[in-house]
Amino acid sequence: DEKKLASVHMALSKWARGNAKGVLQTVFSSWKHDASVAAGERKTEAALDVEREKMERYLEDERKRHGEELNKYKTEAELLKARAHQAVLDSVDKWILGNEKGSV
Repeated sequence: DEKKLASVHMALSKWARGNAKGVLQTVFSSWKHDASVAAGERKTEAALDVEREKMERYLEDERKRHGEELNKYKTEAELLKARAHQAVLDSVDKWILGNEKGSV
């Protein structure tokens, strides 16, 4: 349908301005329109790239923060486990060696 419209436009332009000038005017108008559309698409792509980079930085920061939080809780859990293990060892020492020697 676009080709038909362009063909009619070309024929009318050639009729109104003469063969050479009509073709030149039609081609220039088409080029100008295509260049304008391409520039708009490049501008949109650039804006999308900027937003994509911002989102990737945000996600990377969130992943890093999550990893730090996870390590914090993991470290706290490891400390609790070590304290519990030491308490069990202390109890076993007291039981084996007696209260006086085991508490030394």
